Amino acid sequence: MKYRTKFKNNVLTLMIISYSIFAVIIVGVIGIFLFTRANDIMVREISAESKYRLEKMSDFTEQSLLNKYEETFLNKTLPSIEKPSEQELFYFLNNPIKDNQFRIVQLVQNLNNSIYTFTETDNITLFFKKDNFLVDHEYFYESPQSHFDTAFIDELPSIEPYHWFHRTSANGKDLLTYVYTLPYKATGERIQGYMYIDISLPKMTLLYQDMLQASKENIYIFDENHNLLLSALPQSEHDMQLIEKLKKDTKSDFLLDKGDGQENVVSYLPPAASKQGWSYVMIRPMNNFALLAKNFKAEILLICIIVLIFGLIFSYFLSRRFYMPLKKLLFNIRNLYDVPKPFQPNNEYKTLDNAILFLEKKITHLEDEVKTKQLIQILNGSISNLKGDLKIPLNCSYIVTMIKTASGAAEEIKAQFDRMCHSYHYESVVTRDDEIVVLFFEEIAMMESGGGGFMKWIEEDLKKFFAIMNQTGDSFKCAVGSAEFSLDRIHLSYRNANEVFQYFFLYPDRKMLSYLDISERQGLVGLFKYNLFENALKAGNREALDGFLSDFAQSLCSQAVTMEAVELSLNQLVNTLAQVMVEWNAVEKYISISDLFANYKKISLHETIQGIREICNELILQLEAHSINSHEEVILELKQYIDSHLDEDISLDLLSQKASLSPSYISTLFGTVMKVSFSEYMTKRRLHRAAELLRNERTAVKDIAAQVGYRNVQYFCTKFKEHYAVTPIQYRNSRKIVVDQDPAKAVPNGE
Repeated sequence: MKYRTKFKNNVLTLMIISYSIFAVIIVGVIGIFLFTRANDIMVREISAESKYRLEKMSDFTEQSLLNKYEETFLNKTLPSIEKPSEQELFYFLNNPIKDNQFRIVQLVQNLNNSIYTFTETDNITLFFKKDNFLVDHEYFYESPQSHFDTAFIDELPSIEPYHWFHRTSANGKDLLTYVYTLPYKATGERIQGYMYIDISLPKMTLLYQDMLQASKENIYIFDENHNLLLSALPQSEHDMQLIEKLKKDTKSDFLLDKGDGQENVVSYLPPAASKQGWSYVMIRPMNNFALLAKNFKAEILLICIIVLIFGLIFSYFLSRRFYMPLKKLLFNIRNLYDVPKPFQPNNEYKTLDNAILFLEKKITHLEDEVKTKQLIQILNGSISNLKGDLKIPLNCSYIVTMIKTASGAAEEIKAQFDRMCHSYHYESVVTRDDEIVVLFFEEIAMMESGGGGFMKWIEEDLKKFFAIMNQTGDSFKCAVGSAEFSLDRIHLSYRNANEVFQYFFLYPDRKMLSYLDISERQGLVGLFKYNLFENALKAGNREALDGFLSDFAQSLCSQAVTMEAVELSLNQLVNTLAQVMVEWNAVEKYISISDLFANYKKISLHETIQGIREICNELILQLEAHSINSHEEVILELKQYIDSHLDEDISLDLLSQKASLSPSYISTLFGTVMKVSFSEYMTKRRLHRAAELLRNERTAVKDIAAQVGYRNVQYFCTKFKEHYAVTPIQYRNSRKIVVDQDPAKAVPNGE
C-alpha cells in the first residue's frame, strides 16, 4: 500500500512535470507560430495589395495611357484602307507632293493639334515612300536625310510594327515608340509609308511618382526583352538584384527583403499578365503597414481554445488510432485518382469499396484507350511505334471494314455491334462521330480448314447487323477493304476501304461495297466530245443537252474506270460549262463560278448530273430572256431583208448566217418579236406583194409568182386562193371592174 501510494505520487509528480514541460513547449511553439503567422499574414496582405496596385498600374499603362494612343491613331489609319485620297493625313500615300503644298501645311497643323491633345507625346512623324519625304508636328522634311532621326527612319522597314518599344532618339531623348505601316496593317511591297508616335518616358515617370502613396515606394517597368523602361525613383543596384532573384523564382510573385536596415516587400507582375509582354515590380517598405489587431486577437483566442481541449483531442486520437490510417488512405486515393464522392453519405469502408470499384473501371477504360490507340496506329501503318502488349495476333488474314452512319451516333452503334455474335475475331474503334472501323482477323490455318471465303463470311456477318440496325431507322454505308496477310499491310486494307467509300458516288443505292467490287475499275474514261455539250449549251438546244448529259452519266457508270477518272471527267464537263459562262459574260450575273466548282458535286453521280442539268437550263432561260431583248433589233433587220428579197429563196439557215445565231433560236425570236411564225410571215408577205402586183401591173401570173418567190405557179395559185378565196386571175378581174366603176376604190386600204 505504501509502495502503491508512492508509485501514484511519483506518477503524479512525473505527470505534473511532464505536463509542465509539455505546456512550456506548447506555449513556446504557439508563441513562435503566432509571431511567424502574424508576419506572414502582414507580408501577404502587403503583397496582395501591391499586386493589386501593380495590376492597376499595368491597366493604366496599357489599357488607358498607351491604348488611347493606339485607338486614337488607329481610327485615323483605318480609313486609309478604303479611301486614302479623302483623308488629309494619308493623301500622299498615292498622290504626289507637287501642287499640293497647302496639304502639307494642313498636315503639320493636324499633327501639332494631336501633340497638344496628348501631353505625354513627344513627336508624331509621317514618312511617305512615294515622294520620299517626312512630316512631323513642327516641320516638313523634303528628304529623310534632313531629319535629326535619320538612322531610325532608315530602320523602319526592319522594325516590327504595332507594338510599343523603348528607344533613345538621336537628340538623346528616352522614348516609347509605336510604329504603324500605311495603309493599315500593310506588309511587304504593299507598304506605302510609316507613321510612328514617340511618348516621353520622363513625362510618364512623373505620372507614376504622383500615383505612389509613400515617398520610399518605387515601381519598375521592364519591356518584353527585360530591359528597364522606367522607374519612379532612381534605380539602385540592390533593387535590381532583388528583382533578378524574384524573376528566377517561378513559385512566388513576391519576396521579403531585410537588407539596408529595413524590411521591404518586393511584388512582381510577370509578362504573361501584360498585353505588351512587359513586367512590373513594386518595392514597398514594411514600416508603412501594421497588422490588424482584430485578426491577431481572433487567432490568439482560437489557439487558447485549441490548447484547452487538447487533452480531449489527444484521447480521441488514441481511441481512433486504427481509424485514422484508413481515413488517410481514402483521402490519398481521392486526391490521386479523382474518385467522385458518393451521392449518399456512407461509412469509410463503403466509400473505400466504391473507390476500388471506380479504380477498376478506370483501369478498364485506360486499357480500352491503349487498345484503341494501338489499333489506330496499326491502321495508319505506324506499327514500329506500338507500345505495350499487342492485342492483335500475328500470322492472320486481316480485312478492314468501315461503317458510316447518317445519325452520327457511332458510339451507340459500336456498342450494338459488339453485343452481336460474330463469325470471326475482330477489333473495332470509333474514329469519328459518324464512322466505325472494324478490323476482322482470323488465323490462315483456321480459314483453310473451315472452308468458305473470308470476305464472303464477313459480308454475311455485316448484312445481319444491318438487318437489325435498319429497324432503328438509321441509314448505313459499309466499305470492305482488301484482304492482307501481314500486320504491316493492314494499313493498305484501311486505305482501300477509304477508297471504296468514294465509289458510293456511282452506286448510291448500294449499302455495302467491297474492294473486290471496284478492284477491276482500273481503266480511264473514253474521250468525250465536250464540244457537243458546248455547242448545245450555246445554241440553247435542251434536247441535245439532255441527251449528252444522259450519255455522259451512263458511260461513267458502265465503263470500268477509276473514281479519279470519273472526277476528272466531271471537272472537264464543269470547266466547259464555266468557259461558256465566261464567253457569255454570265459570270457572277446568274451564278458564281466559284460556287459552281464548290457545289456541283452531290452525294451521287445522278444528283450531280441533275444539278448540272438544272444549272444549264437556268442559264439558258436567263440568257434567252436577255437575248430576246438584245436581239429584237436583229429580228427587225431580218424583217426588212425578207421584205426586200421576197423573190429569193429565204430560209432560217440563210438568216442564221446573216445574224450569227442558230436557226432554232432565230425561229423562237421571230415568233416572240413578230407575234407570228417565220413561215406564216413569209407566206403572208409574199401573197400581199403578189396582190399589189396583180392590182397595179399587167404582168403575167407566172412572172408575178416568180417575183414573190414561188417557182411553182400551181402552188402559188393554191396558196393565193387559200388566203384571198379567189384565184389570181379572178382577183385581178375583180379589181379591174372596181376601177372602171369607181377609180377611187382601185387600191383599197388595209390590204
